[in-house]
Amino acid sequence: TGLRPTNIVPFNSKIKQSGCSFEGLAGFFALGAPQFLLDPNDPLLRTVKAQAEQGLRVLVFIRRNSDSSTTPLCLLYLKDTIRPHAAAIIKRMIDSHITIKIISGDDPVTVAAIAKRLGIPAADSYINMKGLSRDQTRSAAHIKTIFGRTTPEQKQEIIKALQAQGHKVTMVIDALNDLLAAKASDCSICISHEGGSSAAAQVADVTILDGDFAHMPAIFKEGRKTVNDMQRSSTLFLMKSFLALGLAACSPLFGHIPYSVEGLYLVTWFVTGVGGFILGLEDTNEPVSPGFAKRVLAKSIPAGFFLFMCVFSVQLMVKTGAMPYAIVQPHLGMTMDNLPSALKGFKEGAALTYSEYLKLLGSVTPRDDLLKSILFIEEPTCIIAAVIGAYAVMIQVCQPLNKFRITTMGICLTIILAAALVLPMFFLGSDNIPRGLIFAFVPFYSKDCFYYALSTQPSSWIFLLVLGLSAIPLYALILYLSENLIFKTKSQKFSVLKFTPYKKDNSLVDSVKNIFGRKGEH
Repeated sequence: TGLRPTNIVPFNSKIKQSGCSFEGLAGFFALGAPQFLLDPNDPLLRTVKAQAEQGLRVLVFIRRNSDSSTTPLCLLYLKDTIRPHAAAIIKRMIDSHITIKIISGDDPVTVAAIAKRLGIPAADSYINMKGLSRDQTRSAAHIKTIFGRTTPEQKQEIIKALQAQGHKVTMVIDALNDLLAAKASDCSICISHEGGSSAAAQVADVTILDGDFAHMPAIFKEGRKTVNDMQRSSTLFLMKSFLALGLAACSPLFGHIPYSVEGLYLVTWFVTGVGGFILGLEDTNEPVSPGFAKRVLAKSIPAGFFLFMCVFSVQLMVKTGAMPYAIVQPHLGMTMDNLPSALKGFKEGAALTYSEYLKLLGSVTPRDDLLKSILFIEEPTCIIAAVIGAYAVMIQVCQPLNKFRITTMGICLTIILAAALVLPMFFLGSDNIPRGLIFAFVPFYSKDCFYYALSTQPSSWIFLLVLGLSAIPLYALILYLSENLIFKTKSQKFSVLKFTPYKKDNSLVDSVKNIFGRKGEH
């Protein structure tokens, strides 16, 4: 039209308008939010509200006269197009127990109408943030779902208020006016339509380069998987550390530690190692609870304590004489006729205390002759007790049980049994076997094997039988007391086992697809 603009005012998110003057025309022309440009009593606002309730974004074009009066020139209606899959994506996020709040600079009535179409819960709970104080903003953050006409500073306050309630907050951004809120949030995600070049993309923790909102459920899912895997792995790893700490503290009482590092290979390799690795492959979307360190300690300390009590009980029985430290049992080529002279006075199957073993150790040379003349009771009993305890811990770590986790536990149990039966001399007592015979194949049913020695000692096999039957409910009770009464990370009724409903359990199929790289839902 040949008009030359003067006194240009660019758009500002605080005043929700932009405008300019023109040479030769009286007044100042502005385009923006009706609530900011029209008089509060202007009847035109009723029309604006009616259109907003239909989900339309309404802009007003006005002329501000020299006497400060305002003349509306026209209303502009804009309709946002909702992507076909948007409602399904929102539903998936809601089903994953993600609470959604919308913080917008637009009219809250318009935003609420769109939120209803998307199926967002409590979409009717909206508020106009125009002119609200800091305290009012923080109060509204707890009870409202839709926030309209929000300034950048108010967005930041809403994020901080939600965090103060104990929530982990993710802010989804797409423009510069979201930067304050993005920095305040625990994680910011930029949906960029400009690749990674926009300022918002440079600030965000995560940038969706193709601008597709459909990636959001997968982002949350991977984050949850990572944290939950770390929590499980930390629990299984730390329980061994707390067990070692307890055994070291009690070693002066017994004069020795019942096994060396190799003694826990069945636990470290096949429970924490294989079990932790396979559990990390599960395709899970369980919500993450706050207080990572506290929750790990609430599980790992009772786990370590339980394992310690399993081993300590065996050592205590040996100390009090209820269980022998070892028995005289020639094996691996040794016979009663060629026993070392120090053992000539003992009958086959005679019980030895730890003190008697130390005396024999000092008098029999070479040491291998002594090791072929006796079978140890304490060490294999302690190792088996620790394995039973660790497996009970693993079962609780896997709660609630689903098809994939049950399969994982079955795999671990199969490997443990196979290893203990095929190489019992290595896994149950490598310290007390001649080095050259550690990997020798010894049938588990023969008199040369530890299992024969254990079967001759009722105190050993009865203890292991009782422990095997009671370990799962006993540790479940210890864990319940730790989480509900000591650390107070949970508040729920006591239960030994929890199962995912069978018909709704797709964990095994989904996890197998995930392992082999087949894409699931997007």
